[in-house]
Amino acid sequence: MRWNGGGVRLPPKPSYESRIWNWLRERKDFVKDVKSSTSQVSDRFCCDRIKSHTNKAMKLSRLTPSFLTFLTIILAMLLVVLATLQYQWVGQVSQSEHERLHGNLILDMIHFAEDFDREITRVFITFQMNAAPLEQGNWTEIVDRCRLWQKTAPYPNLVQEVYVVRSTTSNQLRLFRYDQNLDIFTESPWPHPMKELRNRFEEQLRVVTSHSEQILTFAVPAIAEEIPALVVPLSTIQYRGDGRGLEFTQAFGYTVVTLNQDCIKRELIPTLAKRTLNLNNDTGYQMTVVSRKNAQDLIYQSHPQARFTSATGDASYHIFSVQFTKFSNLLRETQLLSRNFTQSGTGPEPPVSVSLLKQATGETFVGAMPPINDENGRWDVVLKHSAGSLEAMVQRTRRRNLFLSFGVLTVLAVSLAVTLVATKRAQHLAEQQMAFVAGVSHELRTPLSVICSAADNLAVGVVAKPERVVKYGETIRREGLRLTEMVEQVLEFAGVQSGRKSYSMQPVDVGQLIGSALLSIGPLLKEQGFQLETRIDEHLPLIMGDYSALERVLQNLLTNAMKYSGDSRWIGLTVQTENNSTPHILLTVADKGMGIAREELPYIFDRFFRGRGAKEFHIRGSGLGLTLVKHIIEAHGGKIEVTSRVQEGSQFQIALPITSEPVETQEIENLSAKF
Repeated sequence: MRWNGGGVRLPPKPSYESRIWNWLRERKDFVKDVKSSTSQVSDRFCCDRIKSHTNKAMKLSRLTPSFLTFLTIILAMLLVVLATLQYQWVGQVSQSEHERLHGNLILDMIHFAEDFDREITRVFITFQMNAAPLEQGNWTEIVDRCRLWQKTAPYPNLVQEVYVVRSTTSNQLRLFRYDQNLDIFTESPWPHPMKELRNRFEEQLRVVTSHSEQILTFAVPAIAEEIPALVVPLSTIQYRGDGRGLEFTQAFGYTVVTLNQDCIKRELIPTLAKRTLNLNNDTGYQMTVVSRKNAQDLIYQSHPQARFTSATGDASYHIFSVQFTKFSNLLRETQLLSRNFTQSGTGPEPPVSVSLLKQATGETFVGAMPPINDENGRWDVVLKHSAGSLEAMVQRTRRRNLFLSFGVLTVLAVSLAVTLVATKRAQHLAEQQMAFVAGVSHELRTPLSVICSAADNLAVGVVAKPERVVKYGETIRREGLRLTEMVEQVLEFAGVQSGRKSYSMQPVDVGQLIGSALLSIGPLLKEQGFQLETRIDEHLPLIMGDYSALERVLQNLLTNAMKYSGDSRWIGLTVQTENNSTPHILLTVADKGMGIAREELPYIFDRFFRGRGAKEFHIRGSGLGLTLVKHIIEAHGGKIEVTSRVQEGSQFQIALPITSEPVETQEIENLSAKF
C-alpha cells in the first residue's frame, strides 16, 4: 500500500512490464493516429493538387472551343469570299483568253491567206505576157515562161495546163495548149471544163469587135473558180523614152492557166497550214476550205469529220484571189520585169518603178498590167476547234480551272475541318490523360499507403503474433503485386504507343495458357466468392503467340468481369474450336454484372476511356486494360468483339487463328471447383 503525506491511500505503483506494455499501446495508437492523419493529409494534398490541375484543364477546354469555333467561322467566311472572287476572276480570265485566242486565230488565218494568195498571184504574174511577139507568131517568150516556172517556182506542180486564147481575122476563137513533152504550143480543142469560160470569151470578142475604139472593160474575171484557172489578159507593153514610163495597150487575147487541184489539196494548203496555223502541233483545230459561191462545194478538209462552213466555224477568212498589192515584189522575185516591155524612144532604159493604177484614163494605163480588181477571194478557209468550238474549249478550260480552284479551296476546307476535329480529339485526349493521371495517382497511392503502414507496424513490433504477421505479409505481397501489375500495364502501354513493343511468337498450348491464368487469379476469385463456370473443348490445337501477353489478356478480362459483376458472383469461361473458312480458337469470358451502355460500346477499347458505371461506382482502373487487350489480340492476327446489355452482363469473345495441329488439353475443366 502507498500513502501520501496527508494519510491518503495511493494506488499501487505499476510494475516495469506494465509500463512497457502501456508505452507500446500508446505508441501503437500514436502510430495509427500518425499514419491515419498523415494519410489523410497526403490524400487531401494530392487530391487538391490533382483537382487544381484538372480544373485548370477544364477551364482551358471550355475557353479553347469558343476561340476555335470563332476562328473556324472566320476562316469559313474567308473561304466563301475567296471562292466567290475566284469564280469571278476565272470568268474574266476565260473571257480575255477567248478574245486573245480568237484574235490570234484571225491573225494566223490572215497570214495563211496572204501566203496562199501570194502563190496564186505568182502564177498570174509569171504568165502575164506581152502580146506583140504573139501577133508576129513568135511563141518563144511564153515557152520560156513555162520552162522558167518549172525550174524556179516553189510549187511547180501547182500549174497543170497552160492555154493561149487568140482571135482570128474572121473573129473566131482559137485555143493553143502547151505540150510539155514537145515544148511547143499546139492548137487544141476546147476542154469541157472550159465551156463556160469560152462563152465569156466569145461574148467579150463580140463587144470588142462592135466598137471602133479599144475598150478596156474586161468581162472575163481573173479567176475561173469552176475549173479552177487563172485568166491573164494579153497586152502590148511599150517603154516610152519621154519619161512617161510604161505604155500599156490592150490587145484581145488571154493566157489561161489551169491549177492542179491535187497539188492544192495535198501540197500547197497543208504546207502553208503547217507553217502559219500550226495544225500539226496538236492545237486542237480542224480546217476546211469551201467555195464562197456554194458552201457545199468542199475544197479541202484536214480531218474526215471536218466539214463546216463559215457560219458554223470559229473563224473564217477568204482566200484564192490575185493580190495586186504584191505585184512589184513578185515581179522582182520572178525576174520578169525586164522582159515585159519593149523600148519606143530614145535614151537609156531607166529603172522601172512598177505601180498599180486602178482608174482608167482613156485607152492607156500607166502600170504593169490592166487593173483587174479581183482581190475578194473565191474560197473561204474555216477553222473550228475539235472540242466543238473555240467557246466550248474556253468554257471547258474555265470549268477545269474552276474545278482546280475549288478543289484547292475544298482541300483547305477539309484541312480546316480535320484540324478542328483533331484539335477537339486532342482536347478530349488531354482530358482523358488528366483523368488517367488522377486515376493512376490514386491507384498507386493506395497500395503504397497500405504497404508503408503495414511495414511500419511490423518494424516497430506492434504486430507480434505470428498469424497476424503472416496476414500482414500477405497484405504487403498482394498490394505489391497489384502495384507491379499497374506499373507493367503503364509500361506496356508506353511501349505500344511508341511502336517499339514486340512479341515473341512461339507455339502456345491453349489449355496450359488457360490453366496458368486461372491459377494466378484463382486466389482472388476464391477470396471474393466468385463461381467460375468453364466449358473447354478437348484436344485444343496450338496457336502461335506470346505466352505472357496472352496470359495478361485472359487475366485482364477475368479481372474486369470481377470488378464489374456488381452483386453477381458468376463468371463464365468458354474455349472452343471453330472450323469454318478460317479455323480459329474462340475464347469467351462472360459475366452477369452491370453491363455496358449501348452508346459506350464503340469506345470501350479507346485509351483512357472509362464508362459511366465505373465512375459512378468508383471502380478502380486506368482505362488502359482493354486498349492493351485489343492491341495484343490484333498483333496475334485475331479479333475481339463484345456484346453487352445494361444490368444483364457482358460477353467478350476473342478469335485467335489456328496455326498447328491439336494437342492433348490439360485437365482444367474442373478448375472452377477450386474457386
